[in-house]
Amino acid sequence: MRRLLRIALALGVLAVAGAAVTLALFYLAVLRDLPEINSLQDYRPNLITRVLDVDGNEVASFAKERRVILPIEQVPKHVVDAFIAAEDGSFYEHKGLDYAGILRAAVTNILEGRKAQGASTITQQVAKTFLLSPERTYARKLKDMMLARRIEQTLSKNDILYLYLNQIYFGAGAYGIEAAAQTYFGKSARDLQVHEAALIAGLVPQPAEWNPHVDPETRAPEAIARPPPDGGAGLPRRRAAGLLGGAAAACSPRPTGRSATPRAPSSSRRCAAT
Repeated sequence: MRRLLRIALALGVLAVAGAAVTLALFYLAVLRDLPEINSLQDYRPNLITRVLDVDGNEVASFAKERRVILPIEQVPKHVVDAFIAAEDGSFYEHKGLDYAGILRAAVTNILEGRKAQGASTITQQVAKTFLLSPERTYARKLKDMMLARRIEQTLSKNDILYLYLNQIYFGAGAYGIEAAAQTYFGKSARDLQVHEAALIAGLVPQPAEWNPHVDPETRAPEAIARPPPDGGAGLPRRRAAGLLGGAAAACSPRPTGRSATPRAPSSSRRCAAT
């Protein structure tokens, strides 16, 4: 009996020691150098520098990142719905992490033997874009999960959407939803129709590859046809894909082919609304 007690005690000590080592490693890998999120409350991104003549007319513009800030209050609801449907169907329900989505993605990836599905929320994407490097490591993933929880405790959902929609890259040199709308449809994001919003939202995962100016027949519909992470909450993804056909076909492809570096198209190559 004493021998069993000693074995049990030894196993208990080992378990406690193992837990302590695990926590220490977690701290060293994730928490020790976790960035502060205060900078998100003072958003000052790179913008377009415009040169005007004496009459106030624009004669030239320069930009490291071609971006036009658009207040979240001016973004139409159906545009927001398109992004939520494409990227994070449970955005308004979760507190930074979509646990059901994480489990679903894990099962799918195990069954397929590859990374076939992701589970990053819009909040996690904000954490990664603003505060972390783009490296694909487990440590970075743990960091964006921790930061996403902190961001949700500090910022409102509208604040998070404001950062997300104005910061992300949409291809063709366009950063943010307003620049993307002007690039692909020659209009403000305030005036986007449902199918136009669906096309732009679908560009987020691979903006260069799915740029409709590169391959309007397949790339844009492929982007929207990705399996919905939440089973179709928000704007129905299949409906968005159906509406997208006309818009994608109306985009004139650039003659340089797929391998060319995406650039801002001329006004004659913008997508026509249908």
